[in-house]
Amino acid sequence: MHPELLWETMQAATVAILGELEAPSSCAFRLTVDDVLGFGSEECCLLIEPGDVPAGHVSQVKRT
Repeated sequence: MHPELLWETMQAATVAILGELEAPSSCAFRLTVDDVLGFGSEECCLLIEPGDVPAGHVSQVKRT
């Protein structure tokens, strides 16, 4: 994973959205990254487990 991308924020935002949609407990999705310095262009498959993301971080993302 690229260290400069905000992976934790992306996880928290995904959990916030999934919670509003009453989605299943975990969700896999593909993320396409184009021309990110140090990462390049690639498709990533991410598995988000809502229970692994701190509730405080999800609340913070919802407020912004």
